[in-house]
Amino acid sequence: MNTPIEKSQTNLSIDDINTQFAILKASNRIAHLLSQAIPLEQAIEPLISEFMDLVQAECGSIQLLRPGSQETQRTLIRKCTHGECGFDATLENLVTGWILKHRSALITDDITAMIKLGAAAKRYAEISSFIAAPIFYQEHIIGVVSLIRVRPTPSFSDKNAQLASALALEIAEFIEQAHMREQLFSDYQKLRQEVTDRYSLHGILGNSPAMNEVFSLLDRVIPTEGRVLLQGESGTGKERIARVIHYEGPRKNRPFIAVDCGAMPSNLLESELFGHVKGSFTGADRDR
Repeated sequence: MNTPIEKSQTNLSIDDINTQFAILKASNRIAHLLSQAIPLEQAIEPLISEFMDLVQAECGSIQLLRPGSQETQRTLIRKCTHGECGFDATLENLVTGWILKHRSALITDDITAMIKLGAAAKRYAEISSFIAAPIFYQEHIIGVVSLIRVRPTPSFSDKNAQLASALALEIAEFIEQAHMREQLFSDYQKLRQEVTDRYSLHGILGNSPAMNEVFSLLDRVIPTEGRVLLQGESGTGKERIARVIHYEGPRKNRPFIAVDCGAMPSNLLESELFGHVKGSFTGADRDR
């Protein structure tokens, strides 16, 4: 007895194919943009433009979320080609709260009723349709993309919401990595400022005649490129003063290198501090 073999076939409509093709084209453009490793502030405007073009929206925004941080919500960009929609930070924050609660995309033709705006609804009467898509990164919502159509533009479709959600997934890693780079740069700037403050003149305490004389000498030496010899017994603060001269002077953006001369053989000290030319002594195989 012969058993017929059943063949499963997935039939895609023309609309489905066009939707996938639109996502693919937008994803390729975004991938090309993000591959250039440009800063977030330069990439964010083209990103929101891609979202708006994809679903034919008149307004859009991308908001970054960092619960528990000093800045829990930050609007990276808010762009409107229609100035009468009333889209503002208040509506944006309320929509973001809805997204965080429901952890899903929002599509509605009555945003004021959806988030219960009450008397404030009049400000947003021109909004005909609203999409908000969460940006997920490792199961955490790190941002929200909001898109608006203004009357008399027809409402968004479910396909539009799918397109926006799919594109939001494409930019998630870039948004997260860009935030990490910004945080690292901010930490670096803070650390550098702490180092500068630590070795500033204000970090040296003293009001004796001897210290006032030291301060007077420092005021004269610091702005110059002159070489300075600091002498004193161990523990009197020679390196501390040297750091003040460096971090307050014209070389403050260059590295400060302390060398323990006492731990260095006398025959190597001159070469270590001032360099040498190739062939000046045995083992000098290159200029230094």
